[in-house]
Amino acid sequence: MPNILRLSFLILALALPAFSQVALDSDHDGLSDEFEQALLAKFRPTFMTSAKDCAVRPARFKPADANPTVLVVDGTIYGQVFPISINRVEVHYHLLWDKDCGRISHPLDA
Repeated sequence: MPNILRLSFLILALALPAFSQVALDSDHDGLSDEFEQALLAKFRPTFMTSAKDCAVRPARFKPADANPTVLVVDGTIYGQVFPISINRVEVHYHLLWDKDCGRISHPLDA
């Protein structure tokens, strides 16, 4: 039976002074970061992996690195929310793995 993993989100946010009343939209897509984070949390996926799989959890990678570098294997899920029309958004989740142990094993996988 597959193991159910509790995976954590990697959230990148800018700190704002407590007195700021302006909604932060760090990616300038018209959606506040707070709204995007609420959607990511609400629709957070649950993943099941085989106990026999050599890569048990997704990994966190060093940001903005041309050569992918694993920082830690901690179950990080990368999330992205973006508008697709005036009243619709898409929520994407991305998993990055430190290795793939399938028929043709190799380092790194998405």
